[in-house]
Amino acid sequence: MQSLTFARNGTTLAVDSERTSPHFYAIAPKSVVKAICHRSRGGMRKADWKFLIPEVPYRRTC
Repeated sequence: MQSLTFARNGTTLAVDSERTSPHFYAIAPKSVVKAICHRSRGGMRKADWKFLIPEVPYRRTC
């Protein structure tokens, strides 16, 4: 990694390297939530929630 640059509006992070072309990442909260929900295929399942954090009542995450 050669440099990190934040967009002026705070919604994007650019990562530059000598070996690869720049990569851009959405870092605005709504964009991050949307990406996580997409990658997790709709959020944490009730069974996984109960196994991982049984002391917290289940709530839909996406």
